[in-house]
Amino acid sequence: MTKFVQIMLLVSTLLWTALSVGSCDKNAGQDTVAAQDYSASLTSLGTGTGELQGRILFPHEYTQRSAVFTLNGNTFVTLPDGRFRVKGIPVGDVQLVVTEEGYDALTLVARVQPSVATDLGAQRLIMARGRVLGRMVDEKGRSAAGIEVRLAPSGKMALTDKDGIFQFMAVPKGKHTLSVNDKVFFMANQRMELERDESRNLGNIQIFRQQTSQAREVGQRTTP
Repeated sequence: MTKFVQIMLLVSTLLWTALSVGSCDKNAGQDTVAAQDYSASLTSLGTGTGELQGRILFPHEYTQRSAVFTLNGNTFVTLPDGRFRVKGIPVGDVQLVVTEEGYDALTLVARVQPSVATDLGAQRLIMARGRVLGRMVDEKGRSAAGIEVRLAPSGKMALTDKDGIFQFMAVPKGKHTLSVNDKVFFMANQRMELERDESRNLGNIQIFRQQTSQAREVGQRTTP
């Protein structure tokens, strides 16, 4: 290989390296989060709008994923790494709420400024460790097995075992309603409010056969 060819190869390598570095720097500068529109309506006309951005993180890196959140009732979703940016938000206070299954609800209020992108920083979710358990018994105090028990608003479902016992794990802090979904038995809905990481034992819960006088009496006492 002649010296001229060697020089030309060296020059070509240097030029290619310079172009590659410049291209990488350019792409790195464009590494931004695409903004989601707050609303397509004219509700903010004349009031001014701003932006909110931030990141919603799960407790551990291996559980990190996209999270659904709301801003004053409008639903949005983060990127898989938790980042988000929402534009066109009317100026004023806005409530951000994250309700992911198995985690305590995250609620915070932010002030939206006109023509400003407010950064909420990283908000980390906390794993729910609450527990609700109890035992279903019939009118005679016998264990009621195979009863479908539901917990709202999460929609969790559990079946009672041979001893009539049911259990819900990873229940978040807040208000919950326990109900029975069964063609034979009836139970008045039970409402409760749990603190963070609380374990609530409801003890024996009596259920009644449908169309019995006891069931009708309980139904009349039940408030919506």
